[in-house]
Amino acid sequence: MIHRCGIVVAGFGNVGRSLVRLLLEKTSYLAERYRVDFSVLAVGDSSGFVYKREGFSREELEKLLQVPRGKVCESGLGSCTRCIDEVFDETLPDFLVELTPANYDTGEPGLTYMLRALKRGINIVTANKAPLVLKFRELMELASRRRVRIGFRATVFGGVPIIDVVRHLAAHKIRRITGILNATTNYILSRVFYDGLSLEQAVDEARKIGVMEANAALDLEGIDAAAKAVILANVAGLNVTLSDVSRKGITLVTMDDVKRCISENKVIKLVAEIDLENKCIVVEPRELPSSHDLAQVKYLLNAVLIETDLNTIFVKGIGGGPAETAINVLSELVELATSLPR
Repeated sequence: MIHRCGIVVAGFGNVGRSLVRLLLEKTSYLAERYRVDFSVLAVGDSSGFVYKREGFSREELEKLLQVPRGKVCESGLGSCTRCIDEVFDETLPDFLVELTPANYDTGEPGLTYMLRALKRGINIVTANKAPLVLKFRELMELASRRRVRIGFRATVFGGVPIIDVVRHLAAHKIRRITGILNATTNYILSRVFYDGLSLEQAVDEARKIGVMEANAALDLEGIDAAAKAVILANVAGLNVTLSDVSRKGITLVTMDDVKRCISENKVIKLVAEIDLENKCIVVEPRELPSSHDLAQVKYLLNAVLIETDLNTIFVKGIGGGPAETAINVLSELVELATSLPR
């Protein structure tokens, strides 16, 4: 028997569209392999939500993918509203897929969407870090009370399930997690150290090729890396929020620093360190010997070193990107969907 799950997709940017394309591409595979079929009941962007109680057809989803950004309510498909409660009441979804842009000041609109979904007993899969770094414990406790799940694997290390790695070390005593968690700054610093660009040239290139956030400060000032560190820290057992992070970005790095490090056979990396024993998180540029494991992590790769009482684990891979994040979102949707009562 095929298990049919209705989903509401809040946020129809790069990741949201990549997810819908994956659903169209993998419908038959998911039905055959996992006996699950996802029906997209609603899609939302800055213009509001369009929804259909019976779900959008394949042809309608393909039309939505052609609609300009921020214009889904002008698509002529389904009913339109700006009210998430109306969407939930009319469609009765199994999942909210929360992919709206991260707002680290308020968490909105994602935080409200998630809280409203949880209060209705709707499961969540999200790639939006902001609600989690501001209200991690509150959201998880509410999910537990409502007996639903929050999947957030795609919030950190979009191309690699690093959250699962940390979560599955339950019998270990994790002492420290150190990593390169922001692909954009790693790309910029790699271009400077390995290819001879100036910092200004590398930043400009990162912006032009589309690897930098629209708000560049999220990358350059270490906010994105700090947010990911907070989520990992909470998974590892600390109760922290974004305000608990001591943070410095790569805007402090100068070409004099670069030249000196090159002469000393060192590189500079934006490093996030979670010290579980002393309960502190630091994000800052660090000078590393070229032989250091993290010094070998170049361009758009991310990496994490996990030190436990028994072992040191090194994980490296593509940090993110729309396709990588979307496949992580879909994987978690499948995992949670197959665990729901049938």
